[in-house]
Amino acid sequence: MTIDMANYLNYVVFDIMGELVSGRSFGTLGDKPENRDAIHLLGRAAKRNYTVAAMPALAHYGVERYLPVFRALYRDRAKDLALSKAQVMARAKENGFGENRRRDIFSYLLHAQVRLQP
Repeated sequence: MTIDMANYLNYVVFDIMGELVSGRSFGTLGDKPENRDAIHLLGRAAKRNYTVAAMPALAHYGVERYLPVFRALYRDRAKDLALSKAQVMARAKENGFGENRRRDIFSYLLHAQVRLQP
């Protein structure tokens, strides 16, 4: 029996990144397999961003929303942004500390202070 480990390695990395950035696993390997779609959306959003970087007029004139070739990428990016925004808003409500109250990358970003040198 052959098992394609690529997806499982993606899930592991995504869960580890969730722990490091937001203080909690996304649970893609365990209790929240529905979060596996976020990995797909993130990849699609990146593909859309690479495309628009090469052809900025697509976004500037809104063409990407109407051309069938780009429409799905545009929608998937919008879904990815909505999921990301929901995560950020939930963490901001927690004052930047996760369920276990330990510091993570997001908590440092939320509480960062910019000091300008005179």
